[in-house]
Amino acid sequence: MTMNPLLKKVQLALLAAASLLAALACGTEPVAVTTASPQYVEERTEAYPENEPIATHRAEHGYTLKAMQGYNRWYYQTLTSSGYADMKHRGQWTGHGAAINGPLLVPADDASAARTFVAPASGETVIYGTVRSDAASTSDASVKICVNDRQIWPAEGSVTVRKDDASGWFQRLEVTLAAGDEVHFIASGAGAVVDWRPVVDYLPTEDEPLHYGLTDYVGDVHPYYHDGTLYLYYLALDGNFTSTLAVSDNLVAFRDQPLTVSALNAPGSFYFALGIIKEGNYFRSFYGEGKNVGSSRSLDLIHWESGIVWDEETYEKQYSPSSNYPAGTRDPYAFFDPDTNNYHIVATGYRANENYVWSNTTGYDAYIVLYTSVGPSLSDWEKNPVTGRVGYHRPLLQFGDWVNGDGGDPEVSQMMKIGDRWYIFASIAGRGGDHWVGRPSYWTGSAGTPILEMDWQSAIAEERFLDGEDLCAAQIFDIGDRHYIFGWITQKNTSGGWGGTLNLLREVYQLEDGSLGTRLESEFRRLIDGGKLFEADRLDDVSTTGTWTEAESGFVTPSGVDSFGYEDLATLVAPGTYGRTIVTLELSLSEFTKAGGISVGTSEGTVEMGLRDQAGFWQLYLKNRGADGKVSATQNVLIADPDRIELTIILEDDVAELFLDGRYALSARSQAILSENVTIAAFAAGAGTGILSFDIRRLVAAQDFGH
Repeated sequence: MTMNPLLKKVQLALLAAASLLAALACGTEPVAVTTASPQYVEERTEAYPENEPIATHRAEHGYTLKAMQGYNRWYYQTLTSSGYADMKHRGQWTGHGAAINGPLLVPADDASAARTFVAPASGETVIYGTVRSDAASTSDASVKICVNDRQIWPAEGSVTVRKDDASGWFQRLEVTLAAGDEVHFIASGAGAVVDWRPVVDYLPTEDEPLHYGLTDYVGDVHPYYHDGTLYLYYLALDGNFTSTLAVSDNLVAFRDQPLTVSALNAPGSFYFALGIIKEGNYFRSFYGEGKNVGSSRSLDLIHWESGIVWDEETYEKQYSPSSNYPAGTRDPYAFFDPDTNNYHIVATGYRANENYVWSNTTGYDAYIVLYTSVGPSLSDWEKNPVTGRVGYHRPLLQFGDWVNGDGGDPEVSQMMKIGDRWYIFASIAGRGGDHWVGRPSYWTGSAGTPILEMDWQSAIAEERFLDGEDLCAAQIFDIGDRHYIFGWITQKNTSGGWGGTLNLLREVYQLEDGSLGTRLESEFRRLIDGGKLFEADRLDDVSTTGTWTEAESGFVTPSGVDSFGYEDLATLVAPGTYGRTIVTLELSLSEFTKAGGISVGTSEGTVEMGLRDQAGFWQLYLKNRGADGKVSATQNVLIADPDRIELTIILEDDVAELFLDGRYALSARSQAILSENVTIAAFAAGAGTGILSFDIRRLVAAQDFGH
């Protein structure tokens, strides 16, 4: 079993404890680093090497496992009425009651804490970072940046970081520095503790996207997490569906990893690495071969060979069950059943599929079927009671004729036990709409009921969804005891095209009623939040359409204007233009509410997304306001508390991902670029609808993720 990455390392905690003891010995009470070691970041075991002068200078290059003034050009100072003075290191950097401990700045009554960078060379730089409040903070902080004695951010005064503001504020400045210039990052306010990890970059680059496959699309994905690395197997868009691999150590940044196959014992298919399962020393994968299930195996997840062996006594194939349906099976997924201590393979099965000429069948009749192993091994499988052949499967769900009916063709099926229930997952193709490949569907087993005791067909009408129609061929995978989902977001918003862009990592979890929720995992959400760019505190902060009144919390619209199909539409327009962003809203609904969300003004028109009323039920949606105003992605939702709804929207390139109340998600492709000089407005349709909060945050670039 792979180790839960949340428990990967405790080194920072140990270092912090050591700093605490050392500081107490010197009579100075330190402020501990309260950020836990995240699952996405491999903690360093040694200090960073010394940087070249022309480089990307991160604050962490100075303080990580190093207690030296000036290391990698970073200094730790106080600012008082007498000017700047270097701190002394006593378990942490201290002076005049102020302290600096790793990323944390702790000002005192009469002294500001100042992290200072001394420019090693003259040149153009980009200075950027996020200053946010730490959980230990008991007071608001005032922060600013100066070059020598000249303040560069903000233009005047200071920026207030509230004591409970874990998101903080992002700053980015293009600054010409001369060698020897001192860049001071200054925090003031006794009781405040701020986390500030600035960067002075002599070699700025374009922001790298968090979404993998934005332009070089991936086909059906089969993620597998092992020993701290995500192995993202996917089918190439090469016409052969060739198994291809990208790997990631932080679940965001991927690198290509070539796969190799045995020259003497090659697997029997181009798509030889799909769902991965570990048995003994081997990693195994199963794939469809018409009437048979083929298999492959690997010792290292990179070099693969055929997994089929022959029983020396019976001369029957092992690791390769046969189908008892005339048109065979495809998309097999193997998994272990702890209830019965054996294995199963869940797959698509066809009693008829006239597209398979070799099957000699007419018409179409599709199922999700289940193979069962003989004992706790993947080698031997139940035999057909009629023919005696190795390999026998039983139907779980019948979808019927997906060509002339509306049942659909189940693809990439999985089964998984979450909590006390078994679930069937699949993407149902061929149901019409803009995309052939289906959204992630699931069916829920009864609590405490083993797979083979469940009447799955009786539950077929209880189909639920984990996302909208733009997220296709999704797969659930485990990291420790938690479950996550990856699929591909369609290439276009209103047409077909197989393959697309990987969604951002999200967790799948069980709700009290046995249904499943999906959300951004909390630590991942924190790491992609680059800090606020805008926050609406007062109506004076925005321009408006319609009528708004300031409420005790946020803003309420008593009336709006007839626009974009809504009788009462009112907007709060944030100033300026934006790039890659996370937009957060809190909404309150009235009996008259028709919709609420954001509208993004792009060079190709306005795109609307959020929550809307659909004649008695609520729906997450994305709507392109083109000539036809087409709604291109939807997901029905239940509202638990209409007085406070939390909506988070991530915008990168032409992809939007919406998250509602930590329970629902919608991935969508837009017709327009949503992260390049766009305007952003919060909107409400329907009298009495409230926008309790509205802010716009920077979406972290991939090269800054985890820093």
